[in-house]
Amino acid sequence: MKASQEDDGGRPDVVVIGAGVVGLCTALELAQAGMSVVVISGGKPHTGASAGNAGMVVPSHVVPLSAPGVIAQGLRWLLRRDAPFHLKPRPSPALLRWLLLFRAHCTEAHVKRAVPILRDLSMASVEGFEKLAEHGDDFAWSQTGLLMVYRSQRLGDSVLHEGRVAADAGLRVRELDRDALRAFEPGLLSPASGAVLYEDDGRVDPDRLLRTLEDRVRAAGGTIRHELPVRHLEPGRVLTGRGELQADHVVVAAGAWSPELVRGLPVQPAKGYSVTVDPPPGGPRTPMILMEDRVTVTPMP
Repeated sequence: MKASQEDDGGRPDVVVIGAGVVGLCTALELAQAGMSVVVISGGKPHTGASAGNAGMVVPSHVVPLSAPGVIAQGLRWLLRRDAPFHLKPRPSPALLRWLLLFRAHCTEAHVKRAVPILRDLSMASVEGFEKLAEHGDDFAWSQTGLLMVYRSQRLGDSVLHEGRVAADAGLRVRELDRDALRAFEPGLLSPASGAVLYEDDGRVDPDRLLRTLEDRVRAAGGTIRHELPVRHLEPGRVLTGRGELQADHVVVAAGAWSPELVRGLPVQPAKGYSVTVDPPPGGPRTPMILMEDRVTVTPMP
């Protein structure tokens, strides 16, 4: 779309597709490195997965989802519509390929290979949030820690095992029995029998983080354009619903929609729900995951 490119100051060095946290952080780094950047997003501002999540920063999640035992648990959940994981069967070659790849990676060897990679990426993310916060931007970053809370001893054994894997990888981990958990988090009223505390974890306010990143991208000279859906992608060319953009480089950071632009990506979307409520008096102070229900709770300031 030639008119757009003239409005945005000519042909940019980079077009970033996706205005979520990954796309905006990428655009910020590139703009600060002196490149001209245009970020485009098909949706309205602050309406995607980066806005509607629990705001947790989780080095604790070093064990990949594709791990031994996950397939068996997933099959038990499939028939429950209220299960933490529910997959609606549908005739999809991409879904079948994803399932086969997932099953192939549910091995101890894959877990051993993935743990240090996920650890390093997550700790780099923590450092990145700390650097962003140094500029005085208020997006509620705090290294609060995260509690993984369990009721049954059977699930507790699995939670404790993952905690020890994380500790062996160098993360700060504490095991809390019932009494220690009540002393640490008196606002927890569920009948929990224990928890694992991951002290390296933290939280942000997702909506405020996105607004902060957008402000900083624009301050660094970048352009952000919402409600501009991408129809087709070619090397150096992005065809949108309102014309064409040309750039030397294109970064695809469209999350679950990325396979529609880059064929062959083994990515499948998942659906989650979030509810924001006023905190009750004496409510929990620490982000937590209620493991039996797979429900996360994030206290915001």
